[in-house]
Amino acid sequence: MSISPIDDRYKKYLNGFEKYFSEKALMKYRLMVEIEYLKFLSKYFDGKVVRHLSNNEVILLDKLYSNLDEENFKAIKKIEERIGHDVKAVELFLRDKIMYTSLKDLIPYIHFSLTSEDVNNISFSLLLRDFTYNMYIPLLKKLMNKLYNIIIENRSTLMLARTHGQPASPTTFGKEMAVYLYRIINIFKDISEYKFPGKLNGSVGNYNSFHIAYPDIDWISFSIDFIESLELKPILITTQILPYDFILKYFYNVMLLNSILRNLCRDLWLYMSYQYIGLKTRRDEIGSSVMPHKVNPVFFETAEGSFEIANSLIQLLINELPLSRLQRDLSDSIIRRIFGEIFSYTFIGILKVIDGLDRLIVFKENMVKDLYSHGEVLSEAFQTVLRKEGFLNAYDMIYRYLRQRQISMNEIKNAIEKMEVEDKIKEKLRNIRLEKFIGLAIKLTDIVIKEYANI
Repeated sequence: MSISPIDDRYKKYLNGFEKYFSEKALMKYRLMVEIEYLKFLSKYFDGKVVRHLSNNEVILLDKLYSNLDEENFKAIKKIEERIGHDVKAVELFLRDKIMYTSLKDLIPYIHFSLTSEDVNNISFSLLLRDFTYNMYIPLLKKLMNKLYNIIIENRSTLMLARTHGQPASPTTFGKEMAVYLYRIINIFKDISEYKFPGKLNGSVGNYNSFHIAYPDIDWISFSIDFIESLELKPILITTQILPYDFILKYFYNVMLLNSILRNLCRDLWLYMSYQYIGLKTRRDEIGSSVMPHKVNPVFFETAEGSFEIANSLIQLLINELPLSRLQRDLSDSIIRRIFGEIFSYTFIGILKVIDGLDRLIVFKENMVKDLYSHGEVLSEAFQTVLRKEGFLNAYDMIYRYLRQRQISMNEIKNAIEKMEVEDKIKEKLRNIRLEKFIGLAIKLTDIVIKEYANI
């Protein structure tokens, strides 16, 4: 009865997502921010603003969010239904929970001087950060490791390259896969080193209520230290909301990585159509309802579609979230609630790529056979050697013999003999072999292998 496929067909791929992107998870992070803020008010000012807390009181507060169960979550939602405000519901829930404890005297300092967005922006940054380190980065490492193993196994596997879809100079399958690993590593570093932002400065970003209550306190330093205590990057100059520019840099990297993986899927799809690669099949697995022989690149096709959905949603974030009327409007609230959907489709895509790589078969013989049926790709080598020997019309000489047609190796030999050049030059051309005309492909592959080892 689910409407969304991520809540039904693809739900099995998303175990653990509820810890970060469910309504309950968001309420838990909000509750944590409120409690950590109250504790920080006590600790930072050495009891001068909020009195010192006993160890038992700290434990009591921490348990309220760390052990948020279904009953307490429903209690928060019931308050929200009554008052129509989600963050205020968290504040009132927290007040109720300490009303009959030794912390009762601190009720006035729950949510002290905060606007809802002080709580929200930090909550979203924390849940994204925790998700990134606990789920996203480990999955990316798994993906890179699968690709790395394929590169190692095919470091010197000869393959015909194609530019504009046409036969081009030889390469190796390992090197072409290394290009993708290198690109992924580059974005992986940006994602793993990204510092999520946070702001805490009140209703219009000026610390108005903080300053009116305690004019002698350096609230800017306080907010910086509080944000940093949560391992976030403090942003000081804001309206009521933290400008989304900062967090969109993170999503831009996610989108860029998704696009790189889409590119990988398309190339693997094409290599499969050339019969350079295939997929291991399981017993009883069916590729077509009418053609029994079919084994389809379904993993890569599903992944490509998943990345397209995720990126279209990220593009929505980029288009809309930087815009906010004056000091605040609420149009961003519903949009940022799709963070979970973005990562759901991103995860489905990555998992499908991993599945495909797990079942990948490299048909090395097919690659070599195809390469040697395209002797014309030696044209680059031939004309370069002739240039070195001083022939001013080297390109045109080769152009006449090898232009726009598939040429066998025997025809290449015949073409060499017809050339009006000295025998010693013909001998140089005869000695050029396709398997040797791969440039520094293996050396370049080894650079990526080393780069991966240093992550």
